[in-house]
Amino acid sequence: MHRITISDNGIGIGLKNRYKLFKPFSRLHSKGDYDGTGLGLSTSKVIMEKHGGSMDLIESTPKGTTFSIDIPK
Repeated sequence: MHRITISDNGIGIGLKNRYKLFKPFSRLHSKGDYDGTGLGLSTSKVIMEKHGGSMDLIESTPKGTTFSIDIPK
């Protein structure tokens, strides 16, 4: 497997909300606070799994989040 890690410098997600992250249309904030549909992470995870890989949250702080993506060689 190849492992790719992706980090951002956003508001963070909070590990307590980890179970919601990859569910379609799941939003952690109201639409008034942040744009989005709640489909980005769930769609990304499905794509990785269809290719025999996986996607997971590694770390999240108020200063950003890090995800791992594992894809077959």
